[in-house]
Amino acid sequence: MGEEMMMEGDGHGEHGALITHEEGDIREGLAVNLNITPVPVETGREVRFDFFVNEKPGNAPVPASALELEHTKLMHVIGVREDLDEFFHIHPQPAQISEGNLGGQAAASSEGLLSVNYVFANPGRYKIWSEIKTDGINHVFGHPEIAVAGPGTGPQKDVYF
Repeated sequence: MGEEMMMEGDGHGEHGALITHEEGDIREGLAVNLNITPVPVETGREVRFDFFVNEKPGNAPVPASALELEHTKLMHVIGVREDLDEFFHIHPQPAQISEGNLGGQAAASSEGLLSVNYVFANPGRYKIWSEIKTDGINHVFGHPEIAVAGPGTGPQKDVYF
């Protein structure tokens, strides 16, 4: 499942249990799966991050209404480049999928889907983590590294995740 850690209050609010997971290791229980489009990911081109919150096995969607706010947001996403010189912090929102978004096809279910657009300024390998809160427990999910190609300032030192 995941590794559980207890966090103590830091004067900025109370923190409870924190459970960390790697996306590919989850076989049962709460999961967040990341899909990025379009691929390959290139600098200067907008990509869409889709985070599917679900229960395994079976991939049963977890509705946004089941998530708790943490620092006024349903989900926090952090991305860090391999040399630790580039990072981002973004907040996906519940996805709105309509027939218009699907080119005339029937509307797809967006249950459990939180999305956000992002533009990478610099190339390199990035590790992405998402965080949600349910039942008073913060869950952090590590997602597979992604490669970003294109112009820009590449990694300047060797640091590995």
